[in-house]
Amino acid sequence: SFYGFVLPALVPLIVRVALVADSVHLFTAFVMAVVLLFVVGFGHRLNDVLTQSLAMRYENVDLIAELRQNTRAAHEARGAAESANRAKSQLLAAASHDLRQPLHALGLYVAALAARAKETEWRGLVGSVQQAAETLDLQFAQLLDLSRLEAGVLRPERQSVALAPLLAQIAVEFAPQAAGRGLSFAMVPTHLAIDSDPALFARILRNLVSNAVRYTRRGGIVVGARRRGARVAVEVVDTGVGIAVEHQTRIFEEFYQVRNNIVSDKADGGMGLGLAIVRGLADVLRHDVTIVSRLGNGSRFAIVAQRAPPQIGPPPRRHMLNAPPARHALAGALIAVVDDDAASVDAMRVLFGAWGAAVAGGADVDSLLASCGDTARYPDLIVADLRLAGGASGVDAVLRLRNEFGAAIPALIISGDTGSAAERRVLDAGLALLPKPVVAATLKSAALALVAVETLVV
Repeated sequence: SFYGFVLPALVPLIVRVALVADSVHLFTAFVMAVVLLFVVGFGHRLNDVLTQSLAMRYENVDLIAELRQNTRAAHEARGAAESANRAKSQLLAAASHDLRQPLHALGLYVAALAARAKETEWRGLVGSVQQAAETLDLQFAQLLDLSRLEAGVLRPERQSVALAPLLAQIAVEFAPQAAGRGLSFAMVPTHLAIDSDPALFARILRNLVSNAVRYTRRGGIVVGARRRGARVAVEVVDTGVGIAVEHQTRIFEEFYQVRNNIVSDKADGGMGLGLAIVRGLADVLRHDVTIVSRLGNGSRFAIVAQRAPPQIGPPPRRHMLNAPPARHALAGALIAVVDDDAASVDAMRVLFGAWGAAVAGGADVDSLLASCGDTARYPDLIVADLRLAGGASGVDAVLRLRNEFGAAIPALIISGDTGSAAERRVLDAGLALLPKPVVAATLKSAALALVAVETLVV
């Protein structure tokens, strides 16, 4: 259309001017011809630009449509991945709680049987069963932790973690086990705090202290913290069998076990996963793990983390235990147990009965109140499972029971859920927490401490 307008309009005019044949008209015709050529050239270039612009526009439309489709597919893939990740987290959480329930009940039953066994022959047999149950629990816990690490479902919730209450909790759990082996257990007081995830860091410490108790034959274990510049080293020191230099890097590999005359002990039941889990959790938290050890002379493991502002409060007391508590200190106490697993309630009844205490149990608050009503007395201690039927919480159950009885009855939460949120909920409520399956000696030590506090207050 451009050429159809320009050429018919200018060409006849140029020819007419040129036919006059004088110099002025010839020059004018020449200039007009040059302008015509320029206009034709410009029109050709303009046509090319417009054509390319239209082509690019349609290409962009196609690209935008393709981009939207790819974005939609990416969002769908991301949603599917997040759904799968949530499913893995839910599966592992369910496994952590539901699969620990029978192990928890089994451990309590075996502990009660051990407490009642009188004859030497039966005590040896019950001891073997108890050891097998503890080994099963250890291996299950390690495999579950390893599965969480490999599934990538651990998401640290970093915060300032005061070490004093964390180390005190570790002492409550492991001092009775150390005492049962004839070992001393000391927790050095500290005001230091670190930047970490409290639940994951506690899991690292539990693995290290568990190893220290398992591989120490005489002497004891010390747990404490010290400053290293802008960082803090939380140390677990033992007088155990030690580790030869050639093994000190490989012990953090999965399923690697040191086998020699000093450390081999099939009764320990390890699979070589404890330190691999320690290294994996430390990597997730961006902490360093160090070891100093000599074969036959003990070990010093340290987790090095960034220091957080110190916690202000009264100085913590040094926690040390060399012998188990008095055998009948729980005699006559009434223990209220809230657990929707009937086997766990019954196992608690049998075990506390072996220690001289009575148990009022129920699957929920209402059934427990009815059971306590039959005894015509207030409980001395409440032991509640964190996850109850119907999505109910053991923390809420404790708070309601305290309100119903009109007294701040000491309480202990037992949980197979090792997530940070669950632990924070318990600690924020000011309650003690023990992980499932509970070791009988640890349960007894915690119960004694809580009942003793109530007695002192009264």
